[in-house]
Amino acid sequence: MFFIVGINVVLKEAVIMIFKTVGCQTESGLSSYITFFIFLCTFFNTGFLLLIINANFKGQGFLAYLFNKKELTDFNSKWFHISGDTIISSMVLNIGVPPMTEICMGI
Repeated sequence: MFFIVGINVVLKEAVIMIFKTVGCQTESGLSSYITFFIFLCTFFNTGFLLLIINANFKGQGFLAYLFNKKELTDFNSKWFHISGDTIISSMVLNIGVPPMTEICMGI
């Protein structure tokens, strides 16, 4: 879980560095691109990848070959207990870690 948040912080800094290096015609355009791509990176790293990794692809061909290590067969209460806790915890940490990082860097 902390690994996911750490990756999100690194992705955020990488996106900012890339767009500042490439540049943009206006400051608001730069801010817009940075915000959108940080959202995409965070969304895929936090939500989508956790969902795919914890899904059961039994009977789905190639995906079943890659990810057929799960015993949960459906979105039941056990799945939400295992995966939901991880998703919610990483979301809470993603809310708190970046501001705390900025506060600590400013001190």
